[in-house]
Amino acid sequence: MKQNRISKTKLTWILHPFFLAVYPIFFLLANNISELQVSQVIRPSIISLAITLALLALFGSSTRNFKQAAILVSLIVILYFSYGHIFRLLQVYAPLFSNHLFLGLLWLVILLIGTKYKWKIRNIAAFTSTMNWISGSLLILPIITIGTYIVQSGRVIDTESNTSLVINLPQSSPQTNPDIYYIILDGYGRSDVLEEIYGYNNSEFIESLKKRGFSVAQKSNSNYIQTALSLASSLNFEYINYLQDDATEYYRNREPLAELVQHSKVRDFLKSQGYQTVSFTTGYGITTIKDADIFYTYDPNIVSDLESMILITSATRMLENRIQNLFRPFNCQIQRDGILNIFEGLKNISSRPGQQFVFAHILAPHPPFIFGENGEDNQFGECNGLDGSSFEGTRQDYQVGYANQASFISKQIIETIDYILLHSEINPIIILQGDHGPGLLLDNNKAETSCLRERTSILNAYHLPGNTFAIPDSITPVNSFRIILNLYFDAKLPLLEDKIYFSAWDSPYIFQDVTHSLESSCQNFLND
Repeated sequence: MKQNRISKTKLTWILHPFFLAVYPIFFLLANNISELQVSQVIRPSIISLAITLALLALFGSSTRNFKQAAILVSLIVILYFSYGHIFRLLQVYAPLFSNHLFLGLLWLVILLIGTKYKWKIRNIAAFTSTMNWISGSLLILPIITIGTYIVQSGRVIDTESNTSLVINLPQSSPQTNPDIYYIILDGYGRSDVLEEIYGYNNSEFIESLKKRGFSVAQKSNSNYIQTALSLASSLNFEYINYLQDDATEYYRNREPLAELVQHSKVRDFLKSQGYQTVSFTTGYGITTIKDADIFYTYDPNIVSDLESMILITSATRMLENRIQNLFRPFNCQIQRDGILNIFEGLKNISSRPGQQFVFAHILAPHPPFIFGENGEDNQFGECNGLDGSSFEGTRQDYQVGYANQASFISKQIIETIDYILLHSEINPIIILQGDHGPGLLLDNNKAETSCLRERTSILNAYHLPGNTFAIPDSITPVNSFRIILNLYFDAKLPLLEDKIYFSAWDSPYIFQDVTHSLESSCQNFLND
């Protein structure tokens, strides 16, 4: 009987450290699946498994008890991958304890206690088997999510089913058509709201635009409060609420939005008119049009987007600024360089021959706040790009950081526009627009606890050479290209009613009409 028990114990496989080593990686991928490439899971998984195997070999050979060693390795893995998540929760709910020294010591104590009490487990084989089943079951959930996404991604949303989107536009003479620049300044709000909430007066910037022939809509709002939703709508000159019909199926899957942004009706029509599409690496996968005719890439190729998330949510979070240059895409320096790369690219385009449709999504003044008002290195809050109620920093960090960054970006835009106007053979069309407003007072998942006036207010300016069309003061982006196509291509598209929709980050396709619910002031939210 004793020999049988020994034999059975030896046959119990040690799997739980390896399941736990890859579970956090698959979990992050599953929860950000629409913004990441599935292939990014391979390298960090191999590295994590290799380190886990090395630790198991080291502890197992030194103690000559691999099942006991496996428990210690699993504990180390759990503590390592959970550190950044716990630190973030402490920042939000217990800021007094959001200290790396405190949490690091606590983790050390837990490790020492676990190391001591693991020897008191009587039936190590049964414990190992139970841990195998629990960790394996945990891993199944993100794998199902990822697999479901892959299957759904193989299906193309039928935008043709929405007949209002299918418009036969006439051909026009390609020889006289100007270049079209669609420049999105992520999170750039309207002047009155910036003054009210941030104490930032951008009147000099607005007057500079007007002197250069821009019409500025003084009461403009976005149609949606999320970048992907907003740009999917504006680039297809239509509301996209029909996606709500598939809300259960797609839920958080933003692949349909990526398809609408990257292969929009604006792009298709302009291609038929002889235009080439020009795009940039934006730092946001949904708005990075890699199959553009001309693609300005910026890729430091240090770590993948998924790997940067792992670094931020694991125990490497303790090192903070010492390794921030490994964090991608939202670490400070890489974000700075990526934005400056787009500005430089915009200047290069104007002297290129042929007709060009230029799509430039600039992730500023949206967080992370990394530019001082004159472009100097600066940092307010964390360098991870989180916004709204997920912003990692104080309210003062947001207010000061946003104002500084908006000031610098405004100066860069004027300098870039001057260069474009000077070097363009034909006076170009330029749309300068915020996809949505700032997010200081935004609850990412609840309209009732957000100041929607702030989040929906946007900069919206148009350079329309050769036309005296009066831009409506309250125009929304859904009508931007309807106006352009009407004026320059005789499209005869009716302008749509300007509407505004809120949707939670966790359920982007459940739309709540807030057109008539915007506050007259955000002061009550500021005083909370």
